[in-house]
Amino acid sequence: MPEYRAYVLNSDVTVQQVTNYQYETDAEAVAMINTLYPRETVELWSGTRLIGMFKAAAIGRPSLNRLSLRVRHRLAPEPIEVREPQVLAP
Repeated sequence: MPEYRAYVLNSDVTVQQVTNYQYETDAEAVAMINTLYPRETVELWSGTRLIGMFKAAAIGRPSLNRLSLRVRHRLAPEPIEVREPQVLAP
């Protein structure tokens, strides 16, 4: 079962609390973080992989679907086109 680490950040964006959790999937971990820390800013990590940053909000948290899209983009960015160097004429 994958291990996750939640870093609760204070208003200065410094770590206030660190807690370890174990969940079956990233989606389960994200759902539980939203439940456990509804008013805190939290970074959720699995090993060296950032799952997401959940910012405190008075109205609500980002939806799982929107967050998943951001995380997927961060983990699998567009491929970089590699071009041959061009020689400029003198």
